[in-house]
Amino acid sequence: SIDCPNKQLPDLDQSGMPKGSVRLHRPAAKKQWRWPYPEKFDVNENQNYRFYWDEWADNIPVCQTVDDIFTLCNTFLNLSGVNIGKDEALLAKLAVIGSKSIADDKS
Repeated sequence: SIDCPNKQLPDLDQSGMPKGSVRLHRPAAKKQWRWPYPEKFDVNENQNYRFYWDEWADNIPVCQTVDDIFTLCNTFLNLSGVNIGKDEALLAKLAVIGSKSIADDKS
């Protein structure tokens, strides 16, 4: 994204300025808030939001084996908790992987 500097605004304190001159100041940049809902738009016009998982895109682990999935599930499922039930596609994928693992397991 392109960062544009804030427009200079008249300062509230104009003391000491010669007649006909206006002291300008650049307001502090608004902090960009993190937004946890990728499918929803923010409704606050005075605040900028950004989907906070974008910064995690480079650090997402890639599973190569079923054991990798079980290892990651021990971590990620604790974070998502019962909210994992809201994602039917993810639950279906985990169920397919689990059933294939059970079918292939000879022990």
